[in-house]
Amino acid sequence: MNMQQHDIDVVIPVYNEQANILSLIDHLKMTLSSIFRKITFIIVDDGSTDNSEEEINKVNMDGNVLLKYIRLSKNHGKDIALKCGLDHSTADICCFVDGDFQHPPEKIVEAYEKIKKGYNIVHIMKNGYETETLYRKYCSIFFVKFINFISDYKIYLTDFKVLDRKAVELVKQIKERNYYSNGIIDMVGLKSTVLLYNPLKRKFGETKFSLAKLITLSLFSIMSVSAKPLRMAIYVGLFISIVSFCYASYIVFERLVLGQPIPGFATLAAVTFFLGGAQFVFIGIIGLYVGNMFIESKHRPQYMIDYILEL
Repeated sequence: MNMQQHDIDVVIPVYNEQANILSLIDHLKMTLSSIFRKITFIIVDDGSTDNSEEEINKVNMDGNVLLKYIRLSKNHGKDIALKCGLDHSTADICCFVDGDFQHPPEKIVEAYEKIKKGYNIVHIMKNGYETETLYRKYCSIFFVKFINFISDYKIYLTDFKVLDRKAVELVKQIKERNYYSNGIIDMVGLKSTVLLYNPLKRKFGETKFSLAKLITLSLFSIMSVSAKPLRMAIYVGLFISIVSFCYASYIVFERLVLGQPIPGFATLAAVTFFLGGAQFVFIGIIGLYVGNMFIESKHRPQYMIDYILEL
């Protein structure tokens, strides 16, 4: 394939990124303009409360560069913003780039070379977690291992991806209200590969994900990709039952054979609290799945758009 034979859509979800967005677009333009025939930046504003829109209006579009600004009616979450951008993608190639300037644009060119070799999806993943705080680093490592343990397929946890037209059209068909971008894209299969990158330092602002939001996102992600937690609840319940039966048998043995007195209230209370806690946990798990089913049954739209500007 010759250079500049393809168009590319660059989907950038933003939420209060007014300080980063202009520099990011300029960097992307400088890197990609000589590679692609046409570049369309699809900026999905996920309910920003800063001046992101005013900053985007300052962008100078020229030559083979276009910009589509999609303002969502409220904050739907990053995964839904990515889906909105992908739904509006019409180019041969589509890539996802974060609005915080931590994804190096040069890796898009490397991913494009992989696409030209026949890959449908290129996952561009962090080369380690050196830029993360200590607790986020170890939480991320644990989550990567755990979600791939419970999932029925390999999940590449990165929002920095490049997809060809075939992959985009398959993902567009997914209309789930509880949409988890990584899980859905990996679920469609197709031929994929991985590139590694060293994240750039965020120029301005701070991450929008607090610890509480990360925990909520983790639970949502797990429920979106697998029903294994429900099966695990059964296994844990059986295990607790077996342990309880063995312990009860041991107490009876002590009393009838060894003549030892049966332990009193402390043992009974400990076992009761343990079983009660386990029941609450698993009722909560079941409740989350039932809640997801309830939301999906309403057939609400994945997102609602306030307006679209094309520059």
